[in-house]
Amino acid sequence: MSRPHSPRARVDVLRVAEHTHLASSARHQVRDKSVGARHTMTRNIVVSAPSTSAHVSKLYKPPSIHRPFQRCHDSPRTRRVNASASAADESMNTRLDSLQAWLSSVSPSFDDCGLQLRSLSDDGYGVRAVAYKDIARDGVMLSIPHEAFLTVARARDCMKCRQFSNELSSFQILVLKLLYEKHIAEASFWWSYLRTLPSAEDLSSHPLLWSVNFLDKSHAGGKLRERIQSCENDVSMFETLCVGQTIVDDANWPSLDEVKWATAILTSRAFHLGDSMSTDGGGEYSDSDYERDQRILSSLNDIDDEVWEPGAHADDELECASDSIALVPWADGLNHSSSATQVSILKYNAATETASLQAHTAYKMGDQVFDSYGINLTCTDMLLNYGFVEVTPSTALFIEFRGDVFLDAATKVLRELNTSYAISQLPGINASATILRVDQNVGMGDNALCFCEAFFDDVPENSDGTQSMLLSLQVVLRMCDDDLLLIDENCVLKSERIIKGVEYGEILVNERAAAYVIVNEYNALRAAKRAVMRQIEQIMQTDLQQ
Repeated sequence: MSRPHSPRARVDVLRVAEHTHLASSARHQVRDKSVGARHTMTRNIVVSAPSTSAHVSKLYKPPSIHRPFQRCHDSPRTRRVNASASAADESMNTRLDSLQAWLSSVSPSFDDCGLQLRSLSDDGYGVRAVAYKDIARDGVMLSIPHEAFLTVARARDCMKCRQFSNELSSFQILVLKLLYEKHIAEASFWWSYLRTLPSAEDLSSHPLLWSVNFLDKSHAGGKLRERIQSCENDVSMFETLCVGQTIVDDANWPSLDEVKWATAILTSRAFHLGDSMSTDGGGEYSDSDYERDQRILSSLNDIDDEVWEPGAHADDELECASDSIALVPWADGLNHSSSATQVSILKYNAATETASLQAHTAYKMGDQVFDSYGINLTCTDMLLNYGFVEVTPSTALFIEFRGDVFLDAATKVLRELNTSYAISQLPGINASATILRVDQNVGMGDNALCFCEAFFDDVPENSDGTQSMLLSLQVVLRMCDDDLLLIDENCVLKSERIIKGVEYGEILVNERAAAYVIVNEYNALRAAKRAVMRQIEQIMQTDLQQ
């Protein structure tokens, strides 16, 4: 994930994941046919065409780096690039210069627009974009030709990968393509780009590559375990598909470590290129369930503001159709700034077939230049997807649950209530790709409640029609309690000590980042629980008054 580009009307949301790779292999085969990236947590791209505009989100720009190096936020002070560089920096800078030369040779439409990618490890940023001339606010900062993109469509056309096109999801086949191109090294068309990607060692602060799970026994830890399991499932699938096939001369290829690396690269650096969904049920989709899903979800209130829709069919000129995940060389070299607005989200122009980026603020020569990895990213998003968190003054607390987790909890609650009611089956909705947000102030919002109540269709309503709403809230309350039981309070106290004294704007990685997430998650769960309890009390008081 991708996140909608319009501001939300309220903080509670029902979101449908755009990319569900990190949930399960089965989910892949259903959802990835329509594209995939839930937070999309990827940078957003807006696609514009002569007569149409469409959204393109920077897929999962999740996983991050060995240090917050390549995926960092700018400090309160503007940073300038130091003139000195280590031998390693000089080697990387030579590769970055080669990347720039390669992009220029790929298409005359490439334009660095005053930016240069540089490596400097002594300030914690590593590779970053530097302005070699003044850049005005809203000025274009780069222009990348579509010919340089590493896309799912090109993965499916690859002689070595196309044989698995029907069995693999968009994300999986791009993982395979990336690993294959990396394996053939200098023979790869993208070698100048691949040489600039961080190694597994450089990505060691990304949760997928942790040697120790610092998030164990936490809500976020459960999400991380799912992602690791997905990588293991992918390895098994690749092994099964490659029996009797020769992709590379290595029987053990790809290994779990290689798949984790590729997954971290894609989730942290890839973009999602896809049209925004229409809410009239139109368009072509790869499976009927997905189409029904869209029709149902489009009936919800404020869908544009509060629903993250599953990816849509992309522009034909992009050659991506629904398979619209892409690595965009050079564009992924910019670091994240929490102060960057939608202006600094990559945009794709179908008429010129180039991706471009605008400056959210003015830059002087020598300044580091930033973009946005996405709007409204949570600290859990940032850590799981990019490998770091930023300490912010935000006091907004909320927790998110997957729709299928809600259904599992609902089944248990109905059983404990000793009722004969059952959860309604709604085949048009992919619950595992639906995200429910519970906010500290609102609790469950209208859209989230609408989704939950739909599954209690067999429950007879009371006179004011609040029975299914109460059941939904009781289930969410149970989910909050279950997650709170997973968190060891001693672990919370330890985490509070670890992050004591952190300052706003500070970038945290590894154990400190995990501690920050655990404390935030614990406080959010308690706040969400209190908000839901207030909702239940208000409904019950209203019933009594009537």
